[in-house]
Amino acid sequence: MKRFVEVARVDHIATGAPVVVIVRETAVAVFKVAERLFAVDDACVRCGSSIAAGSLCGSEVTCSGCDWRYDVTNGQVNGVPALHIDTFEVRTVGGRVMVADKLTSDPD
Repeated sequence: MKRFVEVARVDHIATGAPVVVIVRETAVAVFKVAERLFAVDDACVRCGSSIAAGSLCGSEVTCSGCDWRYDVTNGQVNGVPALHIDTFEVRTVGGRVMVADKLTSDPD
């Protein structure tokens, strides 16, 4: 069963201004897109740069290190759907942002 870790307050995450948090020793970038929250591994699979340091346009973030583009809603690399960064389930509880301590694709 997934456990959820409190990582931030909802009002501390603005659209276009992701927050980097640590979940189970992993840097995770939390993005707000169209009033929904999404969490992805904060490391680019190509160059290792912080995904959160990139530029967000809609649901797509461009890596600041190599210009690869990722869809933060599912972690997929633009144009290469088989290549992706890890995603994490996000919940909000009473104004608190909770991120699953397991990858979304992991079995419970």
